Amino acid sequence: MSSLLISKYKSKKINMKSVARSVLFISLMFTCMHVFAEDLLKGTETNLIDMINGTGKKYLYIAEFVVACLAWVSQRTVKAFFGVIILAVGANIILKIGGII
Repeated sequence: MSSLLISKYKSKKINMKSVARSVLFISLMFTCMHVFAEDLLKGTETNLIDMINGTGKKYLYIAEFVVACLAWVSQRTVKAFFGVIILAVGANIILKIGGII
């Protein structure tokens, strides 16, 4: 008798949408438990600004140049190279206006 019940439930197909919804619901429940946690990044804004104004600016420029070179190599156009450079200069202008740099 019990083997008939087990085989009845084993042959039933699993609805993947309902499994995905259940997993999403459970993960949201566990995420919501941490809503009232203390801010772990409190007080790190000054460290970030000091890093960007110090040696971080040099590494930021090197990373922007490497990304521009990779864009130029992958696209084989000078327009891609200068496009990345222009975006980097624009980001630096926005940081300058925001008072970060």
